[in-house]
Amino acid sequence: MKTVHHALIDKEDDKDPKKIITYEVYRDREDPIIPDPNTETRLGVWHRLNVMPKISRGWITYRDIFGKTQRQGFRYLVDKSGRTDPLPDSFEYEPWNMKYKEIPSKQEPLPPDFKTVQIKNSETP
Repeated sequence: MKTVHHALIDKEDDKDPKKIITYEVYRDREDPIIPDPNTETRLGVWHRLNVMPKISRGWITYRDIFGKTQRQGFRYLVDKSGRTDPLPDSFEYEPWNMKYKEIPSKQEPLPPDFKTVQIKNSETP
């Protein structure tokens, strides 16, 4: 895997073809693993989505077994429970062909020996 471009946006923004979406770009080891918004902590920070549902969208850039660089888009609906469902065009989606912005991930890279921690919703702050 080379990069993950990811944006978590409101449903209304996903429907607007003129909206320029800003994607966070994940490049480091384990950095591309986007935390579950309801149950996963990274580096002691609890991630939670305050307004639901949201659309998780973007693309993965990777090198295949023949050494050729490939891209795969994705679009998922994330509901209040943190459950994700692919949208009908999820795997035909090519956001890299649309106008967009990108910023480096704000997430600090995980140390090599770090393990993510799963917590129950009842344990959240």
